[in-house]
Amino acid sequence: MGIDSQRFQKCWNSAAFLLTILASSNVQAVSDLDQRLKRVVQSSPIAIDDVTWCILDSKGAPLSQHNANQPMKPASTMKLLTTAAAFEHLPALYQTKIWASHTDEGAILRWVGVGDPMMGDPGPLDNSRIPSTLLSQLATEIRREGITEVLRLEYDEGYFQGPRYHPNWPEEQFSKSYRCESAALNFAGNLVRLELHPKSTKPDLEFFPSEATQIISVREQFRDLKKTTNKDAVGFDRYPGRNEFRAFGVCRNHHVLESPVHDPARWSTELLATTLRMEGISVLQVDAVRADDGPPKGKPIDSATINTPLFRVIKHCNTESRNLYAECLLKSLDRHLGGDGTWTVSGEDRKSAGERLLLCLSTLFPESTAPSDFIDDGSGLSHKNRLTARTLAHILTNAANRDWHQEWLETLAKGRVSGTLANRFKSKSFDHCLVRGKSGYIKGASTLAGRIDQKDGQHLTFAIMVKDFKSNADAKRLHESILAEAVRAMPRVSQATDHESLQAQTEGQFVSNPGRTVANSRQRLPM
Repeated sequence: MGIDSQRFQKCWNSAAFLLTILASSNVQAVSDLDQRLKRVVQSSPIAIDDVTWCILDSKGAPLSQHNANQPMKPASTMKLLTTAAAFEHLPALYQTKIWASHTDEGAILRWVGVGDPMMGDPGPLDNSRIPSTLLSQLATEIRREGITEVLRLEYDEGYFQGPRYHPNWPEEQFSKSYRCESAALNFAGNLVRLELHPKSTKPDLEFFPSEATQIISVREQFRDLKKTTNKDAVGFDRYPGRNEFRAFGVCRNHHVLESPVHDPARWSTELLATTLRMEGISVLQVDAVRADDGPPKGKPIDSATINTPLFRVIKHCNTESRNLYAECLLKSLDRHLGGDGTWTVSGEDRKSAGERLLLCLSTLFPESTAPSDFIDDGSGLSHKNRLTARTLAHILTNAANRDWHQEWLETLAKGRVSGTLANRFKSKSFDHCLVRGKSGYIKGASTLAGRIDQKDGQHLTFAIMVKDFKSNADAKRLHESILAEAVRAMPRVSQATDHESLQAQTEGQFVSNPGRTVANSRQRLPM
């Protein structure tokens, strides 16, 4: 062997030796982190077998995993999957139109639902007046078309089919504000909002939208304050199968309560009919479009079209964890992917919406899903949903290859700043980090998944799932303790990085695609 060959062999052996050391060091670091995280769990009130996690570094390599392939109830982290598929497949703009045709007796108006869950919703701006303002503007635009008599006001909810209330949600919880019925035509979040103003005996009641008082009935069952010493405790719910409500209790303080409506499409249209009558436009009949009625006649009233950007829907779905939004997105996906816009089995392939969503995700992100994954709804409310921590973490990582990834990140709640994470991640461990993610909770399941960024460009993606805990507060503390330990394992330029400057930098880096969101922000009517 020549001298050059000998030198080459020595260099090769040295390089191989160094690579072996580096690989061994990396394995050792991962193993050490695994042990540290297990000790974190063991010091909590929650059993190690009731916790799973998957934490990946900036390159998608595992930093730590524990039972990462164990199927668990995802709760609201399910919304991450629903919204990812929505960005991939759904149009960037909802357009809800009112069609007008004319006869000798009067106009026929048809309000055509397209699954927009945000129309007239007061929640995003926390403004109870928004629904009435929007209804009044719609009435104004209809009058400007020269319409003063409406022979028939129709509503078309055919874009979605099947049940409005998920068949696997507890039937007795139909009156919970977070379990709204979902339809192709929704308005005001499909909720009646009630403000209670305490008086010396019984409270004054104020409803929003105010037009609701014309189409619902309310039983008032409040205790007289002069005849009871009971503490302040009030409730507001609905009787099954009809828009009859009950307001009850002992009211000593101001309260804002909400309860979901029955048959949202008819509710929406009755609200519009009430507003038209209040504006001096007669409406003789309100009716649903039948299957044999055919497409709408005439033409749409362009100035009465409600335009809602998909980005805004997904933003509030993820940041504020709006279940109605997630279910409407899932039904729209089902329609787009070959179904009838329903949770249940439909279409030529006889699949459910959840099956189509899972197939879509496995196609988008090969080798990211697991055979045990099962999707039953879009919001995570169903106790039949099952995902693994590995599935969540890998989809969060692999989504970086999609052109909508930056927008998607912007829809997530931010630790210390916004949404469901506004009051979380306040320990010093996260001073140099920006945490973005989606939390989830249903009975027996507490979850968290997302991404942590550092100023130097390093980041990690994570999914943590906990079951069978006694206190959700304990589970949430465990989420953060696990992530605090993982953050310590991340390489970083400086421990003293300012959280606010990092947030400003990442907000500049992860801006929404201006060609997508600015164009889609033009709305004829405010939401």
